[in-house]
Amino acid sequence: MDTLGNRLATYTHAGAAYRTIAWDPNRKGFWSSNFSDNLVCRDTNGVVLRTLTNTLPGKYGMAFDSTSTADSAFLWVWSQGATTGAPNTLNRIHIASNTNTRIYTVPLVGGTLGIAGGAETFVKDGKFMLALNYQNYAMVGYVLKELAPPPPGGGSVTITRNQTKVIVDNAGNANPTVDTINVSGIAGSVEITKVTLTIGDVQHSWIGDLRFWLSKDATTDTTISRIGWTGTGFGNSCDDFTGTILSDSAGLVNIQNIPTACIGTQSQTTGNFNPKSPLGVFANNGTNPNGSYILRISDNAAGDTGSLRSWTLKIDYNTITGVNNNVTSIPNEFSLNQNYPNPFNPSTKIAYTIPNNGLVTLKIYNLLGKEVASLVNEVKNAGSYEVNFNAANLSSGVYFYRLESGNFVDTKKMFLLK
Repeated sequence: MDTLGNRLATYTHAGAAYRTIAWDPNRKGFWSSNFSDNLVCRDTNGVVLRTLTNTLPGKYGMAFDSTSTADSAFLWVWSQGATTGAPNTLNRIHIASNTNTRIYTVPLVGGTLGIAGGAETFVKDGKFMLALNYQNYAMVGYVLKELAPPPPGGGSVTITRNQTKVIVDNAGNANPTVDTINVSGIAGSVEITKVTLTIGDVQHSWIGDLRFWLSKDATTDTTISRIGWTGTGFGNSCDDFTGTILSDSAGLVNIQNIPTACIGTQSQTTGNFNPKSPLGVFANNGTNPNGSYILRISDNAAGDTGSLRSWTLKIDYNTITGVNNNVTSIPNEFSLNQNYPNPFNPSTKIAYTIPNNGLVTLKIYNLLGKEVASLVNEVKNAGSYEVNFNAANLSSGVYFYRLESGNFVDTKKMFLLK
Protein backbone atom coordinates (compact mmCIF):
# COMPACT_ATOMS: atom_id res chain seq x y z
CA MET A 1 0.00 0.00 0.00
CA ASP A 2 1.04 3.60 -0.49
CA THR A 3 1.03 6.27 2.24
CA LEU A 4 -2.68 6.89 1.63
CA GLY A 5 -3.59 3.24 2.13
CA ASN A 6 -4.19 2.51 -1.56
CA ARG A 7 -3.36 -1.07 -2.55
CA LEU A 8 -0.51 -1.20 -5.05
CA ALA A 9 0.08 -4.94 -5.38
CA THR A 10 -1.17 -8.31 -4.10
CA TYR A 11 1.05 -11.37 -3.58
CA THR A 12 -0.17 -14.93 -2.93
CA HIS A 13 2.10 -17.27 -0.97
CA ALA A 14 0.58 -20.74 -0.74
CA GLY A 15 1.31 -22.47 2.55
CA ALA A 16 2.84 -19.43 4.24
CA ALA A 17 1.96 -18.44 7.80
CA TYR A 18 1.45 -14.72 8.42
CA ARG A 19 0.99 -14.02 12.10
CA THR A 20 4.12 -11.86 11.65
CA ILE A 21 5.44 -10.25 8.46
CA ALA A 22 8.32 -7.95 7.51
CA TRP A 23 9.58 -6.80 4.10
CA ASP A 24 13.30 -7.40 3.43
CA PRO A 25 14.50 -4.93 0.75
CA ASN A 26 17.86 -6.71 0.47
CA ARG A 27 16.36 -10.07 -0.47
CA LYS A 28 13.27 -8.58 -2.13
CA GLY A 29 11.10 -10.86 -0.06
CA PHE A 30 8.77 -11.16 2.94
CA TRP A 31 9.78 -12.69 6.26
CA SER A 32 6.87 -14.39 7.99
CA SER A 33 6.02 -16.75 10.83
CA ASN A 34 3.16 -18.13 12.83
CA PHE A 35 3.21 -18.10 16.64
CA SER A 36 5.84 -20.82 17.07
CA ASP A 37 7.00 -21.51 13.48
CA ASN A 38 10.41 -20.87 11.96
CA LEU A 39 11.15 -17.52 10.33
CA VAL A 40 10.83 -17.93 6.55
CA CYS A 41 11.67 -15.45 3.76
CA ARG A 42 9.78 -15.82 0.47
CA ASP A 43 10.11 -13.72 -2.66
CA THR A 44 7.08 -12.11 -4.29
CA ASN A 45 6.38 -15.35 -6.20
CA GLY A 46 6.32 -17.43 -3.02
CA VAL A 47 9.71 -19.08 -3.53
CA VAL A 48 11.50 -19.72 -0.22
CA LEU A 49 14.72 -17.72 -0.04
CA ARG A 50 15.84 -18.43 3.52
CA THR A 51 14.64 -20.27 6.62
CA LEU A 52 15.79 -19.43 10.15
CA THR A 53 15.08 -22.10 12.73
CA ASN A 54 13.35 -20.38 15.64
CA THR A 55 11.56 -21.67 18.75
CA LEU A 56 10.38 -18.39 20.27
CA PRO A 57 6.76 -18.74 21.44
CA GLY A 58 4.00 -16.27 20.64
CA LYS A 59 5.66 -14.43 17.74
CA TYR A 60 3.26 -11.60 16.85
CA GLY A 61 5.25 -8.71 15.34
CA MET A 62 8.38 -8.45 13.21
CA ALA A 63 10.43 -5.66 11.62
CA PHE A 64 13.51 -5.54 9.39
CA ASP A 65 16.58 -3.49 10.38
CA SER A 66 19.80 -3.01 8.42
CA THR A 67 20.42 0.51 9.75
CA SER A 68 21.00 0.49 13.51
CA THR A 69 24.29 -1.42 13.15
CA ALA A 70 26.61 -0.95 10.17
CA ASP A 71 26.87 -3.83 7.66
CA SER A 72 24.44 -6.07 9.57
CA ALA A 73 20.81 -7.03 9.02
CA PHE A 74 18.42 -8.05 11.80
CA LEU A 75 14.84 -9.05 12.42
CA TRP A 76 13.22 -7.56 15.49
CA VAL A 77 10.76 -10.22 16.72
CA TRP A 78 8.08 -9.05 19.17
CA SER A 79 6.75 -12.07 21.07
CA GLN A 80 4.04 -12.77 23.58
CA GLY A 81 4.79 -14.88 26.62
CA ALA A 82 4.40 -18.65 26.46
CA THR A 83 1.66 -18.61 29.11
CA THR A 84 -1.13 -16.25 30.10
CA GLY A 85 0.27 -13.28 31.98
CA ALA A 86 3.88 -14.04 31.04
CA PRO A 87 5.97 -11.02 29.92
CA ASN A 88 6.57 -10.05 26.31
CA THR A 89 10.05 -10.37 24.82
CA LEU A 90 11.67 -8.26 22.12
CA ASN A 91 14.36 -10.22 20.29
CA ARG A 92 16.95 -8.99 17.78
CA ILE A 93 17.80 -11.86 15.41
CA HIS A 94 21.00 -11.52 13.35
CA ILE A 95 19.93 -12.88 9.96
CA ALA A 96 23.33 -14.04 8.66
CA SER A 97 24.11 -16.16 11.74
CA ASN A 98 20.56 -16.79 13.04
CA THR A 99 21.69 -15.58 16.46
CA ASN A 100 19.47 -13.87 19.01
CA THR A 101 21.80 -10.97 19.81
CA ARG A 102 19.55 -9.06 22.23
CA ILE A 103 16.58 -9.99 24.40
CA TYR A 104 14.43 -7.40 26.17
CA THR A 105 11.79 -8.57 28.68
CA VAL A 106 8.71 -6.34 28.96
CA PRO A 107 6.19 -7.19 31.71
CA LEU A 108 2.47 -6.73 31.06
CA VAL A 109 0.71 -3.76 32.66
CA GLY A 110 -1.08 -4.99 35.71
CA GLY A 111 -0.28 -8.51 34.61
CA THR A 112 -2.89 -8.42 31.82
CA LEU A 113 -2.59 -5.38 29.53
CA GLY A 114 -0.25 -4.70 26.63
CA ILE A 115 0.50 -8.11 25.16
CA ALA A 116 2.74 -8.00 22.08
CA GLY A 117 1.11 -6.99 18.79
CA GLY A 118 2.58 -5.72 15.54
CA ALA A 119 6.00 -4.17 14.87
CA GLU A 120 7.53 -1.92 12.20
CA THR A 121 10.66 0.15 11.53
CA PHE A 122 10.52 3.61 9.95
CA VAL A 123 12.26 7.00 9.74
CA LYS A 124 10.84 10.04 11.52
CA ASP A 125 12.47 13.45 12.12
CA GLY A 126 15.97 12.20 11.40
CA LYS A 127 15.60 9.12 13.61
CA PHE A 128 15.42 5.44 12.73
CA MET A 129 12.55 4.11 14.85
CA LEU A 130 11.05 0.81 15.95
CA ALA A 131 7.31 0.91 16.64
CA LEU A 132 5.75 -1.75 18.87
CA ASN A 133 2.05 -2.32 19.43
CA TYR A 134 1.00 -3.18 23.00
CA GLN A 135 -2.46 -4.56 22.29
CA ASN A 136 -5.38 -2.69 23.86
CA TYR A 137 -2.91 -0.42 25.64
CA ALA A 138 -0.43 1.66 23.61
CA MET A 139 1.69 2.14 20.49
CA VAL A 140 5.27 3.01 21.42
CA GLY A 141 8.18 4.20 19.25
CA TYR A 142 11.80 3.49 20.20
CA VAL A 143 14.80 5.29 18.68
CA LEU A 144 17.24 2.73 17.26
CA LYS A 145 19.62 5.24 15.69
CA GLU A 146 20.03 8.98 15.32
CA LEU A 147 20.58 9.63 11.61
CA ALA A 148 23.11 12.33 10.75
CA PRO A 149 21.44 15.55 9.59
CA PRO A 150 22.43 17.14 6.29
CA PRO A 151 25.44 19.47 6.66
CA PRO A 152 24.70 23.14 7.46
CA GLY A 153 26.01 26.08 5.46
CA GLY A 154 27.04 25.24 1.91
CA GLY A 155 26.33 22.04 0.10
CA SER A 156 25.89 20.50 -3.29
CA VAL A 157 23.18 19.04 -5.46
CA THR A 158 23.73 16.40 -8.15
CA ILE A 159 21.09 15.62 -10.76
CA THR A 160 21.25 13.10 -13.59
CA ARG A 161 19.10 13.01 -16.69
CA ASN A 162 18.69 9.58 -18.30
CA GLN A 163 16.87 9.61 -21.64
CA THR A 164 17.55 9.17 -25.35
CA LYS A 165 17.59 12.26 -27.54
CA VAL A 166 18.71 12.04 -31.14
CA ILE A 167 21.58 14.30 -32.20
CA VAL A 168 20.52 15.43 -35.67
CA ASP A 169 23.20 14.75 -38.30
CA ASN A 170 24.89 17.87 -39.68
CA ALA A 171 22.34 20.19 -38.07
CA GLY A 172 25.01 22.69 -37.04
CA ASN A 173 24.90 25.17 -34.19
CA ALA A 174 21.57 26.58 -35.38
CA ASN A 175 19.64 23.38 -34.70
CA PRO A 176 21.23 21.65 -31.69
CA THR A 177 19.84 18.89 -29.51
CA VAL A 178 18.60 20.51 -26.29
CA ASP A 179 18.06 19.04 -22.83
CA THR A 180 17.42 20.75 -19.47
CA ILE A 181 18.14 20.02 -15.82
CA ASN A 182 16.10 22.06 -13.33
CA VAL A 183 17.49 22.77 -9.86
CA SER A 184 15.13 23.92 -7.13
CA GLY A 185 14.61 23.90 -3.39
CA ILE A 186 17.98 25.38 -2.33
CA ALA A 187 17.07 28.01 0.26
CA GLY A 188 18.90 30.99 1.68
CA SER A 189 21.33 33.58 0.35
CA VAL A 190 23.71 31.29 -1.49
CA GLU A 191 25.74 31.37 -4.67
CA ILE A 192 27.31 28.80 -6.97
CA THR A 193 30.93 27.98 -6.10
CA LYS A 194 31.61 25.24 -8.64
CA VAL A 195 29.91 23.48 -11.54
CA THR A 196 30.81 19.95 -12.64
CA LEU A 197 29.35 18.64 -15.88
CA THR A 198 29.46 14.91 -16.66
CA ILE A 199 28.66 13.60 -20.12
CA GLY A 200 27.63 10.17 -18.90
CA ASP A 201 26.72 8.59 -22.22
CA VAL A 202 26.69 10.11 -25.68
CA GLN A 203 26.73 7.52 -28.42
CA HIS A 204 28.00 9.06 -31.62
CA SER A 205 30.49 8.06 -34.28
CA TRP A 206 33.30 10.57 -34.93
CA ILE A 207 33.25 12.76 -31.80
CA GLY A 208 35.18 15.47 -33.65
CA ASP A 209 31.86 16.50 -35.19
CA LEU A 210 30.28 17.49 -31.88
CA ARG A 211 30.07 20.73 -29.94
CA PHE A 212 28.63 21.00 -26.40
CA TRP A 213 27.68 24.13 -24.53
CA LEU A 214 25.96 24.78 -21.19
CA SER A 215 23.74 27.77 -20.41
CA LYS A 216 22.07 29.27 -17.36
CA ASP A 217 20.15 32.50 -17.60
CA ALA A 218 22.29 34.84 -19.73
CA THR A 219 25.56 32.92 -19.21
CA THR A 220 26.80 30.35 -21.75
CA ASP A 221 29.95 28.24 -21.66
CA THR A 222 31.37 26.12 -24.48
CA THR A 223 32.51 22.94 -22.74
CA ILE A 224 33.54 20.76 -25.72
CA SER A 225 34.11 21.93 -29.28
CA ARG A 226 34.92 19.60 -32.17
CA ILE A 227 37.88 17.82 -30.58
CA GLY A 228 40.80 17.51 -32.97
CA TRP A 229 39.31 19.78 -35.63
CA THR A 230 41.76 22.39 -36.94
CA GLY A 231 39.39 24.43 -39.08
CA THR A 232 39.52 22.20 -42.13
CA GLY A 233 38.85 18.53 -42.71
CA PHE A 234 37.59 16.43 -39.80
CA GLY A 235 38.31 16.13 -36.10
CA ASN A 236 38.79 13.17 -33.77
CA SER A 237 37.49 10.03 -35.53
CA CYS A 238 36.82 7.94 -32.39
CA ASP A 239 33.34 7.14 -31.08
CA ASP A 240 31.27 8.04 -28.00
CA PHE A 241 31.64 10.03 -24.80
CA THR A 242 31.39 7.78 -21.72
CA GLY A 243 31.88 9.07 -18.17
CA THR A 244 33.44 12.35 -19.30
CA ILE A 245 33.71 14.54 -16.18
CA LEU A 246 34.38 18.24 -16.81
CA SER A 247 35.42 20.58 -14.00
CA ASP A 248 37.80 23.46 -13.32
CA SER A 249 40.50 21.55 -11.46
CA ALA A 250 44.25 22.03 -11.49
CA GLY A 251 46.39 19.39 -13.14
CA LEU A 252 43.75 17.99 -15.50
CA VAL A 253 44.13 17.60 -19.26
CA ASN A 254 41.86 19.85 -21.29
CA ILE A 255 39.20 17.81 -23.06
CA GLN A 256 40.28 19.38 -26.35
CA ASN A 257 43.72 17.76 -25.97
CA ILE A 258 42.80 14.11 -25.47
CA PRO A 259 44.72 11.52 -27.55
CA THR A 260 43.51 11.02 -31.11
CA ALA A 261 44.17 7.25 -31.01
CA CYS A 262 41.06 5.11 -30.50
CA ILE A 263 40.79 2.09 -28.23
CA GLY A 264 39.11 -0.16 -30.75
CA THR A 265 36.64 2.41 -32.02
CA GLN A 266 36.17 4.15 -28.65
CA SER A 267 37.47 7.61 -27.76
CA GLN A 268 39.69 8.20 -24.74
CA THR A 269 37.14 10.43 -23.04
CA THR A 270 36.47 8.50 -19.81
CA GLY A 271 37.78 10.32 -16.74
CA ASN A 272 38.27 13.86 -15.42
CA PHE A 273 39.16 16.77 -17.70
CA ASN A 274 39.12 20.54 -17.83
CA PRO A 275 36.39 21.84 -20.16
CA LYS A 276 37.28 23.83 -23.27
CA SER A 277 36.23 27.02 -21.49
CA PRO A 278 36.12 27.27 -17.68
CA LEU A 279 32.83 26.47 -16.00
CA GLY A 280 33.79 29.11 -13.45
CA VAL A 281 31.78 31.62 -15.48
CA PHE A 282 28.78 30.39 -13.47
CA ALA A 283 30.47 30.67 -10.06
CA ASN A 284 31.28 33.24 -7.35
CA ASN A 285 29.28 36.09 -8.81
CA GLY A 286 26.13 35.79 -6.73
CA THR A 287 24.52 33.37 -9.19
CA ASN A 288 21.61 31.56 -7.56
CA PRO A 289 22.05 27.79 -7.95
CA ASN A 290 18.31 27.33 -8.51
CA GLY A 291 17.12 27.52 -12.08
CA SER A 292 17.34 25.85 -15.48
CA TYR A 293 20.63 24.53 -16.85
CA ILE A 294 20.44 23.90 -20.59
CA LEU A 295 22.79 21.52 -22.42
CA ARG A 296 23.04 21.91 -26.19
CA ILE A 297 24.83 19.50 -28.54
CA SER A 298 25.37 20.15 -32.22
CA ASP A 299 26.61 17.90 -35.02
CA ASN A 300 28.66 19.89 -37.48
CA ALA A 301 29.50 17.35 -40.22
CA ALA A 302 27.46 14.98 -42.37
CA GLY A 303 27.58 11.23 -42.52
CA ASP A 304 27.04 9.97 -38.97
CA THR A 305 24.38 9.86 -36.28
CA GLY A 306 24.13 9.58 -32.55
CA SER A 307 22.18 10.31 -29.39
CA LEU A 308 22.42 11.79 -25.90
CA ARG A 309 21.65 9.07 -23.32
CA SER A 310 22.76 10.49 -19.96
CA TRP A 311 24.29 13.60 -18.42
CA THR A 312 24.83 14.83 -14.87
CA LEU A 313 25.18 18.24 -13.32
CA LYS A 314 26.72 18.82 -9.89
CA ILE A 315 26.31 22.29 -8.40
CA ASP A 316 28.39 23.22 -5.34
CA TYR A 317 27.20 26.30 -3.48
CA ASN A 318 27.87 28.27 -0.33
CA THR A 319 26.58 31.20 1.67
CA ILE A 320 27.24 34.52 0.00
CA THR A 321 30.02 36.37 1.81
CA GLY A 322 28.65 38.40 4.74
CA VAL A 323 25.45 36.38 5.04
CA ASN A 324 25.13 33.84 7.84
CA ASN A 325 22.01 31.95 6.79
CA ASN A 326 22.27 28.20 7.23
CA VAL A 327 21.05 26.20 4.22
CA THR A 328 20.81 22.54 3.41
CA SER A 329 21.04 20.66 0.14
CA ILE A 330 18.06 18.48 -0.71
CA PRO A 331 18.40 16.85 -4.14
CA ASN A 332 15.18 16.50 -6.12
CA GLU A 333 16.19 13.39 -8.08
CA PHE A 334 17.99 10.12 -7.53
CA SER A 335 21.38 9.85 -9.22
CA LEU A 336 24.33 7.47 -9.35
CA ASN A 337 27.54 8.94 -10.72
CA GLN A 338 30.28 7.23 -12.68
CA ASN A 339 33.03 6.18 -10.31
CA TYR A 340 36.27 8.17 -10.29
CA PRO A 341 38.95 7.32 -11.17
CA ASN A 342 37.92 4.75 -13.75
CA PRO A 343 39.84 2.57 -14.54
CA PHE A 344 41.20 2.40 -10.96
CA ASN A 345 43.75 0.58 -8.77
CA PRO A 346 42.94 -0.24 -6.05
CA SER A 347 40.54 2.48 -4.82
CA THR A 348 37.81 4.53 -6.43
CA LYS A 349 35.02 6.83 -5.28
CA ILE A 350 31.31 6.44 -6.00
CA ALA A 351 28.95 9.39 -5.52
CA TYR A 352 25.17 9.25 -5.37
CA THR A 353 22.20 11.37 -4.30
CA ILE A 354 18.79 10.51 -2.85
CA PRO A 355 15.88 13.01 -2.71
CA ASN A 356 14.22 11.58 0.40
CA ASN A 357 14.97 9.52 3.50
CA GLY A 358 14.98 5.78 3.00
CA LEU A 359 16.88 2.51 2.92
CA VAL A 360 19.87 2.65 0.56
CA THR A 361 21.95 -0.28 -0.68
CA LEU A 362 25.10 0.07 -2.78
CA LYS A 363 26.69 -3.22 -3.78
CA ILE A 364 29.49 -4.44 -6.06
CA TYR A 365 29.10 -7.41 -8.41
CA ASN A 366 31.48 -9.30 -10.69
CA LEU A 367 30.78 -10.33 -14.29
CA LEU A 368 29.02 -13.49 -13.09
CA GLY A 369 26.57 -11.44 -11.03
CA LYS A 370 28.08 -12.53 -7.72
CA GLU A 371 28.08 -9.92 -4.97
CA VAL A 372 31.68 -9.15 -3.95
CA ALA A 373 31.17 -6.15 -1.65
CA SER A 374 28.42 -4.27 0.19
CA LEU A 375 29.31 -0.58 0.59
CA VAL A 376 26.01 0.82 1.93
CA ASN A 377 23.08 -0.96 3.57
CA GLU A 378 21.21 1.42 5.86
CA VAL A 379 18.62 4.19 6.02
CA LYS A 380 20.02 7.52 4.81
CA ASN A 381 18.73 11.07 4.97
CA ALA A 382 18.07 12.87 1.69
CA GLY A 383 21.33 14.30 0.40
CA SER A 384 24.52 13.72 -1.56
CA TYR A 385 27.00 11.03 -0.57
CA GLU A 386 30.39 9.71 -1.66
CA VAL A 387 31.69 6.22 -0.84
CA ASN A 388 35.23 4.88 -1.19
CA PHE A 389 35.61 1.38 -2.64
CA ASN A 390 38.90 -0.44 -2.08
CA ALA A 391 39.36 -3.46 -4.36
CA ALA A 392 42.77 -4.53 -3.09
CA ASN A 393 41.52 -8.08 -2.55
CA LEU A 394 39.95 -8.42 -6.02
CA SER A 395 41.50 -9.33 -9.35
CA SER A 396 41.61 -7.11 -12.42
CA GLY A 397 38.49 -7.00 -14.54
CA VAL A 398 35.06 -5.52 -15.08
CA TYR A 399 32.79 -4.96 -12.08
CA PHE A 400 29.34 -3.45 -11.66
CA TYR A 401 28.01 -1.28 -8.85
CA ARG A 402 24.28 -1.11 -8.15
CA LEU A 403 22.36 1.50 -6.15
CA GLU A 404 18.86 0.76 -4.86
CA SER A 405 16.57 3.01 -2.85
CA GLY A 406 12.79 2.78 -2.89
CA ASN A 407 11.79 2.17 -6.52
CA PHE A 408 15.06 3.60 -7.87
CA VAL A 409 17.63 1.16 -9.25
CA ASP A 410 20.73 2.06 -11.29
CA THR A 411 23.78 0.04 -12.25
CA LYS A 412 27.09 1.24 -13.70
CA LYS A 413 30.24 -0.47 -14.92
CA MET A 414 33.80 0.11 -13.72
CA PHE A 415 37.24 -1.28 -14.52
CA LEU A 416 39.86 -2.53 -12.05
CA LEU A 417 43.30 -2.56 -13.64
CA LYS A 418 46.20 -3.86 -11.51
